Amino acid sequence: MTASVSAILPNYNYARFLKERVRSIAGQTVPPREILYVDDASTDRSADVIRTFQDVPNLKMRECPENSGTVYRRWNEAAEEATGDWLWFPNADDSADPFFLERMAQMAQAHPSAALLYARPTYMNGTGVITHSYVHWYNDAMREFGGVTFEKGSDVLALHTSTCFLKSASAVLIRRDAFTALGGFDTRLWGIADWDFYLRMLHGYDFAYTATPLCFLRAHEENTTGKTDHTRKSLLDAYCVAAAYERMAGDTRYGERARAEARRQAKLRLFELLIEKELVVAPALRFAVEALQRVTPHRRLQALLETP
Repeated sequence: MTASVSAILPNYNYARFLKERVRSIAGQTVPPREILYVDDASTDRSADVIRTFQDVPNLKMRECPENSGTVYRRWNEAAEEATGDWLWFPNADDSADPFFLERMAQMAQAHPSAALLYARPTYMNGTGVITHSYVHWYNDAMREFGGVTFEKGSDVLALHTSTCFLKSASAVLIRRDAFTALGGFDTRLWGIADWDFYLRMLHGYDFAYTATPLCFLRAHEENTTGKTDHTRKSLLDAYCVAAAYERMAGDTRYGERARAEARRQAKLRLFELLIEKELVVAPALRFAVEALQRVTPHRRLQALLETP
């Protein structure tokens, strides 16, 4: 492998999944240069589980005294310590095929301008039983990419404004120099900073994808996805798309159709936001309202901006 990988593994209270997760990382046919484990103030036996892997020479452990409240902060912090050419952010409750990194390395070598690599995931339940790999809207979109493919990021950016087709960071590799250039994940975007980051990546960097299922995403009752209030989620969804549209506007790489699609998606998310009869937005999220008002102006957004 000509490029090295840093696996960044934050964890909060997933002790019961950690042995499988670490084994699936350390047991890769092409192992990562390092495994940066960050314990986000777990209250279970997570740290004890990690200590059983002291024989893994490239595993580094850091225990945080306080929980960050968002995995994105831990991802950013660990990325600053990483030494690999590529960053992998495997979720602590997921798993991976032993050939994941080897296949991703092959894609990286075949497509040197790609800075964002993705492998199709398969889904499993809390006990590790494979449940499905087909998601209707996801497959319809990814079908455009075929089996193993390369795309100019700007050519597929508009498609990715409809939803986050890169379903999990566990299935993604990011070139570290690109991650650093973009400033990492925006920690203001609770639960959605990965989508925002991928949209920023596609604006400036190319993308490679394999339809071979190489990652196993675990669905269980403690997943954090969806555990946020409707107003905040709708606003941040809309912000991600509006920000993508603003980057596309005036850029000659994008045709009118692509820009129109991105703006249409922003309007759809504005509609989701305006379903709320009474909108109350925290001052810390004012930046999102401002961006949305620039792209899809509306009297209710203006009223929010005029509220002290």
